[in-house]
Amino acid sequence: MPVLNKTGGRVDDATTAPSSPVGATEALLEVENMGKQFGKSWAVHESTFEVRRGEFFGLLGPSGCGKSTTLNIVAGFLDPTVGDVRINRNSVVGVPPHRRDTAMVFQDYALFPHLSAADNIGFGLKLRRRGKRQIDERVAELLELVSLSGKGAHLPSQLSGGEQQRVAVARALAVEPEVILLDEPLSNLDARLRDHMRTELKRILRASSSTVVFVTHDQGEAFSMCDRVAVMFDGRIQQLDVPSQIYGSPATVPIAQFIGEANLFRCTVVASDADALRLALDDQPGRPVVAALPDIGAAVGEAGRILVRPECLRIDSDLRGGGDLRAEVIAETYLGPVVQYHLGAGDVSMSAWRFSHEGLFSVGESVRVTWRPEDARYYAGAGE
Repeated sequence: MPVLNKTGGRVDDATTAPSSPVGATEALLEVENMGKQFGKSWAVHESTFEVRRGEFFGLLGPSGCGKSTTLNIVAGFLDPTVGDVRINRNSVVGVPPHRRDTAMVFQDYALFPHLSAADNIGFGLKLRRRGKRQIDERVAELLELVSLSGKGAHLPSQLSGGEQQRVAVARALAVEPEVILLDEPLSNLDARLRDHMRTELKRILRASSSTVVFVTHDQGEAFSMCDRVAVMFDGRIQQLDVPSQIYGSPATVPIAQFIGEANLFRCTVVASDADALRLALDDQPGRPVVAALPDIGAAVGEAGRILVRPECLRIDSDLRGGGDLRAEVIAETYLGPVVQYHLGAGDVSMSAWRFSHEGLFSVGESVRVTWRPEDARYYAGAGE
């Protein structure tokens, strides 16, 4: 199990400490050594992280990794088997959902079908016995915030999927909770609307200065919307950091493979200079020597793997230059501004992206493949 520091970052040598988002300092939500067991199986293993006031925090991972279980424990729909959950430094373990200062936006929105958009939004305020004038003013304010002014009288069935989602968000905002919990809120939308709603959802929640915990399996959603992201596998938080650090320096090979497209090469350390590691590629004819930034503790003769993202691979039809990796263009996919090349080198396949205006390569063409040492990440150990 990874060792986690107080903010959820790994403290072993596989990652760096999380960076602080601008304007977010005070911990509002704290999850400490929290675990959940169902029968003999643990869905979540002793997770520790905190969410800062005003932060947009993401839980990212594949289906079944424990992220929704974690969210339901924070919401109060499940009790943890071990550990603690605190909001404003007060433990909420055992406190029912309606008495926690949280609000949930469910995957299917869970709107009341017989109530209008306005009545859905004001429902929580009525339960809190707010006056009619106060409710009407708050509902009108929120309808404007979510760009639904003029549609307050519509039933959910008369609204599009994106509009229903905005009603659900407005309903959560209406009671002014300390923490808003979003459980895959974009998954029911088609691809084009989903992209639009990323921007809309972030705009709405930023405008309300909300503290948000956002669960998703989609890295594009997590990276484009969240200040920090916790990556979960098998019920454990494997890495917690800002999106750029997770993408550029994933803590482990499995995270590298989950986050974006990854070219991974088996290698052996042949030298460790002050400026870079020298690594022989094991699966390539002639075992060409390549470079990666130095890694503390890497020993000569050690087996490992190199990660290079497709956008960092440089391909060139000029085959001059010793020690470089040679490959053949196997296929190309034209995507408009970008061309994706599928390359083969010995038994290894790799992917490279190139802007289409930079010139195209032909299928079957031999190319030289290079990268900058700072664009390569070395991992000790040759296992999967």
